[in-house]
Amino acid sequence: MSDMTIEYVKSRFLMAVKALAIGTGDIRSRLTLAYDQLKTLQMRDSDIPEQFRTDWDFIMSSLTTDPIDRETREVSKNLSKTDTTDCITLAESIFDLMRKLNGLSL
Repeated sequence: MSDMTIEYVKSRFLMAVKALAIGTGDIRSRLTLAYDQLKTLQMRDSDIPEQFRTDWDFIMSSLTTDPIDRETREVSKNLSKTDTTDCITLAESIFDLMRKLNGLSL
């Protein structure tokens, strides 16, 4: 993986976390904004370093629970039915993976 590729991945995660932190709306709306930042990575799973693929797969499967959603890269309608606690867990997972990608220990 090139340095440019990992920097692109890191930038997408940084923008996703920014959307979670200061985006408008409730947690579901902010997760949708975060997904908008991450969906280009979904098309190129190989850009995610191997040691983070389990975390990545959890995030993407949580956001796109339906296989059709994965194909169209749309956030699942089920996100609107996801309870707030699960949404918070998902947001924390996005933050944690951004932190791991950047080698931060918080």
